Amino acid sequence: GSGTGKTILAEACPSLCPKGRYGSDTGQTSLADACPSECPAGKYGDLEGGSSVTAACPDCIAGKYTDQLGESVCNLCALHTYQDQANMIGCINCPAGTQNDFGDNPTAVTRNNVDNCEVCPSGRYKAVSDGAQCGGCEVGRFRYHSTDGQESQSGAVATDCTTCGLHQFQDETYKAACKPCAAGLENLDVGTVSK
Repeated sequence: GSGTGKTILAEACPSLCPKGRYGSDTGQTSLADACPSECPAGKYGDLEGGSSVTAACPDCIAGKYTDQLGESVCNLCALHTYQDQANMIGCINCPAGTQNDFGDNPTAVTRNNVDNCEVCPSGRYKAVSDGAQCGGCEVGRFRYHSTDGQESQSGAVATDCTTCGLHQFQDETYKAACKPCAAGLENLDVGTVSK
């Protein structure tokens, strides 16, 4: 600090390095000189007065990250992403055919493992690993996903929807099955969107 002639340490050096910064040089008169270093990306500064990166900047836990220097909190991985390692600067998109959506109360635990990316529900699919929510099957197509994790009816994985077969149609989106043609009507085209 700049308090000359002070006899009490707290009066002579009233400022601690702020959260996200640290320094070990003594006798400095400015904050920039006393605390020249910022916590690196992947870590965060949760304490004031740190003198080393180890003391001032713990790692972000799995499921969280920082991508900037000097951060004082870690960011939670976004929807449909995860991070299974600590001390990281970003998150990984859920694989194709999966998403992670834990409602209004996501935590690092719900974003810390690829196993938290769940297979798209029936009527939905995701063709690529892009950090997006599963989209809906278009009219004339369907995808079924059973609760036990086994694909059935369509045999399709969650990266695509299946086209309705002969004698079937689907005139709605986001559906798990096609509708049979009404009695007396016949459909000889696959992917039909009306009766």
